[in-house]
Amino acid sequence: MCLVDCYGYLRNLPPWVSLSINRGKIIMKALKPEHFTMNLHLDAGAYILDVNVDPKENLDDTFKAWCNDEQEMLEIDGWTVAILEEQDQWT
Repeated sequence: MCLVDCYGYLRNLPPWVSLSINRGKIIMKALKPEHFTMNLHLDAGAYILDVNVDPKENLDDTFKAWCNDEQEMLEIDGWTVAILEEQDQWT
């Protein structure tokens, strides 16, 4: 039963999640999407975010960003943050 339910769930994971099996345990790990090449430092009031985004993102609207500190995907409302620094990364 679990294999069928797990397979249905695991098949629909977002592309930034990696799966591996270690000693019988399924391990999920977040991976930075390859197309998130623009690095930003954002002022969010009480803290500064170091994130990578897709260069095509509209930063004035809600956008997805990869947090370089916590290694996780964030959804940020662009009107709530100020851009402190911006640079393209070529990998």
